[in-house]
Formats: sequence, structure tokens, C-alpha cells
Amino acid sequence: LEDTHIGWSKLKEGGGAKGTAAVRYFATAKGFNQQMRTVWDHTTHLRNAIGGFQFGLANGINPLFNGNLNMKVLWNDIYGGNNKLYDTHYEKLQGLGIINTAVRGSESRALLEIASETDANIVGAKLNNYSKKYPAKISKGVLKAGKVPEQIYMATDDFFKMNAFAKELSVLKRAYPEKALEELENLAAAKVRDAFPNYDKVSKGIKALRELPVGNFVAFPAEIIRTSVHILKIGV
Repeated sequence: LEDTHIGWSKLKEGGGAKGTAAVRYFATAKGFNQQMRTVWDHTTHLRNAIGGFQFGLANGINPLFNGNLNMKVLWNDIYGGNNKLYDTHYEKLQGLGIINTAVRGSESRALLEIASETDANIVGAKLNNYSKKYPAKISKGVLKAGKVPEQIYMATDDFFKMNAFAKELSVLKRAYPEKALEELENLAAAKVRDAFPNYDKVSKGIKALRELPVGNFVAFPAEIIRTSVHILKIGV
């Protein structure tokens, strides 16, 4: 109890609470719980897709613009298609801060990553140790398959952001034909980062709240407010 109290005190001071074992154990359990409610819940996958579609409409664009190509790029990443053209495009979008930024998925992942900072007998480490008892091929296959739901969840979020980026870039090319492609890509990426939920845009203070014993996905409401303000600014 004393350890937990110290942890929450550190969080209030703005330093984060993950330095204490009790809080790290709790964060790991909370992370697993959130993953069960997101990447392992088919209804949440559906809501994620509907939400991405709605954000496209809210930004005044076709949510499925260039969707066929972007879907191929994402499947190539999930299943290791090794298509160099798709890989290059995917890496470019990563560099622009457009993809791999799903708020709910990133928040639960961040909580689980706290497990690696605690004692060796934490739940995450135990699961990893158990996998070593089985033949390498079986363990590797099981662990890889276990990541697929999260990859699909993140890819759904990425899909609509990639479509938005393609549409914004298309508009900018027509509006500013004299500007360099790299400059236009940066402008389009900035608009997508501002107008779509993006975990990288969440402040450190809000992110620290994930370690509290109450509340789930605290970053998402903050991102809804931030993106709503930006969408209104763009509309005005």
C-alpha cells in the first residue's frame, strides 16, 4: 500500500508513477483489460471503422479516396508481403507521423510496455517465458498470430488517415502546382495530424493519467476536443 501511495504521489507531481512495482503491476493489468476491450473486441473494430469514416466526412473529404491502393499497402505490412514499393510508401507515411498513431490502441500498448520496466515475474514476462517451453516454430507462430488483431485495429485507423492524406495532397497539387512535392506532402500530413485523432499529439500530462486507477482511454476524449477545434478552424 505504501508503494502504491508513493506511486500516485509521483504521478501528481508530474513525474509519472511507473517507477514503483505496485503501479507497474496495475498498469499491466489495466493494459490487458484495455486490449481485450479494443483489439480483441470485434464490436470495437467496427466502431473504429465507423469512426474513421465519420472523421473523413467531418473533414469534407471522401473517406475512401485512394482506398484500394492504401488497403494493399496495409495488408502488405501486416502479412509481410515484402513489396518494396508498398514498403517505401508505408515508411514515408510513418515518417510524416500519419500512421501507427491510433489513440486507443497506442494507449493500451503504452500501458503494457510498462511491464518491461518491472520485475521478471510480471505477467508479460511470464507469458514470454512460457512460450520458450515450446518448440520455436510453434511459439513464434502463436506470438505472431496474437499480434494480428492489434495490427488490424491499427491498420483500420491508418486506412482512413492514409486516404485523407492522399485526398489532401491531391487538392494541394492542384492548388499549388509550383511547389515542391515534399513541401506539399508536409502540408497535407500536418492537416491530417491536426484533424484526425493522433496519439503523438496527446500531451505528456494527459498520457500520464493512463497510470491512474480510474478512467480508461483518457487520451481519446482529449483528442476529440483537439481535432474538433482544428476542424472548426479549417471550416471557418
